[in-house]
Amino acid sequence: MGYFPFFMDMERLQGLIIGGGNIAAEKLEKLLLAGASLKVVAPEIKQEILVAAGVAEIKGTAEQQNADREPEGSECTEQEKPGRVEVIRREYRTEDLDEVDYVIAATGIREINDKVCREAKQRRIPVNVVDDPENCDFIFPSVVRRGRMVVGVSTGGAGPRVAVRLRKQIEEMLPGDIEEILDILARERIRAKKEIPDPVQRRKYLMDLADGLLAGLKHGK
Repeated sequence: MGYFPFFMDMERLQGLIIGGGNIAAEKLEKLLLAGASLKVVAPEIKQEILVAAGVAEIKGTAEQQNADREPEGSECTEQEKPGRVEVIRREYRTEDLDEVDYVIAATGIREINDKVCREAKQRRIPVNVVDDPENCDFIFPSVVRRGRMVVGVSTGGAGPRVAVRLRKQIEEMLPGDIEEILDILARERIRAKKEIPDPVQRRKYLMDLADGLLAGLKHGK
């Protein structure tokens, strides 16, 4: 299986997470850092998911939570950040796949994950099945994020611990002012497009600027 590291604009895509446990919370938190819009569907939603999603915390015992729910067959939707996160407390339904761009199956139940995977693939929707790399159309890399800069490290599922160690090494070698440098380059790129009409001269100016800034970088966090 060959992977290619596409960098997608997550704000333009609608994601779906089936599952409400710890792994689902972990995936949700990572995607929210990229500005993703997501729907989370599960009969039981851990408080960590609601906190990560910015939704009001679930309070009370499990019995009290069940008593407060809508009658069986209905659904409870909580949404605090319009266009960002929608939490639906019920079992997965096939129609949950309507108008979504990618799916994460993280229920911890093999039969449900397989059903989500099968139905997503039938619709040609990319799917990630937790702990089942053979059925994944995409996987989550170990990520270094510094402002505009994003570095993803993956071993294709062969050695996640190796990816984590490499990520830490990359973090240690990055200069502390890389975010400031990238902000300068972004501003200058916009200005150069307006003030330097010749594409060759503009490219040379931006390359020289980047080289000069990189030459003066201070290493370390």
